[in-house]
Amino acid sequence: MVSPPLPSLLQLTTSSITPSNAASPQRLDTSDSSSSLSTSTLNQHTTVEPYEIDLEQEHTSSHEIAEPTAFETPQETNYPPPSESITVPRKQRSFNIPVVIHKLIENAHPMQTRAKNQIFKPKSANLTTKHPFSALSEPTCVTQAMKDENWRRAMSEEINALIQNGTWELVPPSSSQNVIGFKPTTIRIVLSIAIQRQWPILQLDVNNAFLYGTLTETVYMKQPPGMVDSSNPTHVCKLKKAIYGLKQAPRAWYNELRSFLLSFGFKQSHSDSSLFLFQQDEVITYFLVYVDDILLTGTSNSHLQEVISALSNKFSLKDPTPLSYFLGIDAIPTQSGQFLCQRKYVVDLLERTSMLDAKPVSSPLPSTCLFSKDDGEPLEDASLYRSIVGTLQYLLITRPDLSFAVNKMAQFMNNPTMTHRRGLKRIMRFLKGTASYGILLKSIPSPFQLVAYSDVDWAGDTGDRKSISAFLVYLGGNLISWKSTKQKTVARSSTEAEYKAIANAASELTWVQNLISELGLSCTNTPIIHCDNMGATYVSTNPALHSKMKHVSIDFHFVRDKVNAGLLNVSHVSAQDLLVDLLTKPLPRQCFRQLSSKIGVLPSDSILRGHV
Repeated sequence: MVSPPLPSLLQLTTSSITPSNAASPQRLDTSDSSSSLSTSTLNQHTTVEPYEIDLEQEHTSSHEIAEPTAFETPQETNYPPPSESITVPRKQRSFNIPVVIHKLIENAHPMQTRAKNQIFKPKSANLTTKHPFSALSEPTCVTQAMKDENWRRAMSEEINALIQNGTWELVPPSSSQNVIGFKPTTIRIVLSIAIQRQWPILQLDVNNAFLYGTLTETVYMKQPPGMVDSSNPTHVCKLKKAIYGLKQAPRAWYNELRSFLLSFGFKQSHSDSSLFLFQQDEVITYFLVYVDDILLTGTSNSHLQEVISALSNKFSLKDPTPLSYFLGIDAIPTQSGQFLCQRKYVVDLLERTSMLDAKPVSSPLPSTCLFSKDDGEPLEDASLYRSIVGTLQYLLITRPDLSFAVNKMAQFMNNPTMTHRRGLKRIMRFLKGTASYGILLKSIPSPFQLVAYSDVDWAGDTGDRKSISAFLVYLGGNLISWKSTKQKTVARSSTEAEYKAIANAASELTWVQNLISELGLSCTNTPIIHCDNMGATYVSTNPALHSKMKHVSIDFHFVRDKVNAGLLNVSHVSAQDLLVDLLTKPLPRQCFRQLSSKIGVLPSDSILRGHV
């Protein structure tokens, strides 16, 4: 029988293919009688090019055996086996492992190489990671969603709700048709008060909230993808009520909800329009809303039930549940209070940027790296850079330790460079190792007092020599507000820069005091601001030094009036005790960890184990 021509790809056999355990170069073993390759045709003028195929492995014994279930059993040939082969022990795995096979390529060059003698360096594969994340299966477009039965069912329910509510009517198209926030500090203040006073916290969700808003304008919309009316495929939807994605929808829904709450006896807060207050005798109820997500807490369980009952009669509500997940924030109850983190938000961001397998680092920015607007070559497409920085801004709701790093990267959004992108990538690597970090709102009763820490890195920006100022605000021992920002003007002295930072902290304290007053509460002591600059402390209390600060007279009079009226105290503390230093400059790893822990940023596992 004439031997068939030499195959271009070695066939897998039913016998195991195993790499070498020795230190010497390894060879592919195809010595099985059912499939062999003639060595007479594999001469010195032949090289081998590697290919990779993933084979599913099964638990069989303490060793792993490659099962060629995805391939047909090769036919017998008359080729003799290769003259040399090496095998090694095989470890048990429960997942896929790459198996290397080789394609023959003719090479007539007389030089002898390892490849011509079928000697290949084994390929190593990273099969595990030290910090694994589970794969997410949420679809990113309509096409992916339509392939899943559960998502198709959810889409059908949504469309049916829109039709039953009379949200639109189909009309023929025409050429004239135009087809088409809240304060995080408020949430932390409300939660801190409710947790320390042991009030129940309920979470409500309105079904199809935007459908209740009435439009005052004429708006047309294309038919939803995958839900086109077969009898009128070219028609468009003339909206009668608001719908998700329409810019008028949030305002229309908010007006409907606001009218209902005012008629029920609530008053709208002047400090934050998303907060509604009810106070009658000893009954206090706080109603916090963001789009269709609602937080409800107060002193009386019976009044909370009355509000829920009236709300369910007006709108379609899901069953009220204790607070667990709100606005992308995980609220985990513990013995010490309520732990807030955004782990799912971080994982989604890492997956979107293909950083799930990145190597973690222990600080968001290196302490020795100084960024400027002219560092490196400009990016060809800055859209991804801007998108990531914008996404990181929302993460600051529970991560004050990232304030300086994110603020620094946001300064280069106009024209980011390769250097800035590397800095942003380091922040993502830091998030990889700290995805479950957050802040703890303690339930332990403590004096209801406002305490702020203020600091500045004088002329910290090497590009324009403007200073970086920051503050932290605590209410009853709980961190409720923080900010890191670059000052708008250049400070001529460290005292001037520090005094501007004190003025910013005093402004935030004033707003918090007004909000607390609206909530029907008051602080036990005068609010106090701690800073580490003696000059700024003296200027805020000594009128004789006013002549040296005329160029910052507005900030001077603002703080001085607060101090003279007894509404504010400014106190000096040692630089070693100033927690806000974390928000003004990049710090070494050890110092960063210590200050991060002191201000209240902790991992969730330590909270759940009761280490706090």
